[in-house]
Amino acid sequence: MKKHLLSLLVALVATASSLPMAAQEAYAVFTEANSTLTFYYDNLRSTRPGTKYDMPTKGAIPGWTGTYTAPQEKIKHAVFDVSFADYRPMFTCSWFEQCAKLQDIKDIRNLNTENVINMTYMFSGCSSLTSLDLTNFNTANVTNMGSMFFNCSSLESLNLNNFNTEKVTSMKYMFVSCSSLISIDLTSFNTANVTDMCDMFDNCCSLKSLDLTNFNTEKVTDMGSMFDNCSSLASLNLTNFNT
Repeated sequence: MKKHLLSLLVALVATASSLPMAAQEAYAVFTEANSTLTFYYDNLRSTRPGTKYDMPTKGAIPGWTGTYTAPQEKIKHAVFDVSFADYRPMFTCSWFEQCAKLQDIKDIRNLNTENVINMTYMFSGCSSLTSLDLTNFNTANVTNMGSMFFNCSSLESLNLNNFNTEKVTSMKYMFVSCSSLISIDLTSFNTANVTDMCDMFDNCCSLKSLDLTNFNTEKVTDMGSMFDNCSSLASLNLTNFNT
C-alpha cells in the first residue's frame, strides 16, 4: 500500500512539474485600501487582490487614468515593482494623465524606457505631484514629448539633464501650466529635429530664468504662444533662435 501511495505521489509531482508555467505579463493593480497603483511584470496576476488593468499598446489610453472633465482622483500613490524592470514598453503616453491626486511615484527606476517612442501626456494633469525623479529615463528613441508635463502645477523644479532629445520632433505644450515651476535646466536638450514648440512654456508663470541658448530651432515651424504668461521671467536670451 505504501509503495502504491509513493508511486502515486511521484507521478503527481512529475505531472505538476511538466505543466507549462503561466507566461509573464505586464499589468497594473489598483488597491483601494492604500490608494496605490502598482505596476508588475510577472505571472502572478491572478493571485493579486485589487482592480487589475492591462497595459495599453500602440499608444492607447490606459484604463486607470482620468480625463480633463473627469480626473482620476482615487490614485494617490504609484509604485513600480522590481519585476517591472524586465518589461520594455514602446509607449508610455498618458500613463498618469489626469491623475489629479497622485502625490508620489515610487521606484520609477524600475520603468525601463529604452524602447519608448512616445511619451505624450505621460504626466499631464498630475497637479498634486510636487517632485518627480526622472534621472533614470532613457529617452534616446522618443520622438514625441508633447504635453508631457501639461498642468503639473505643483512641480517647483524638474531635472531633465539626462534627457536625450535627439529624435524628438514635437515638444508642443510640453510644460504648459507648470505654474509653480521656478527653474528648469534644458541645456542638455538637442532640438535639432524639433518642428513644433507651440505653447511649450505657456503659463509657466513662476519661472524666473530660462536658458535656451543651446536650442536649435532650424526645423521649427510653430512657436506660437511659446512663452505666453511667463510673467516672472526677468530675462530671455533668444539670440540663437533661427526663426
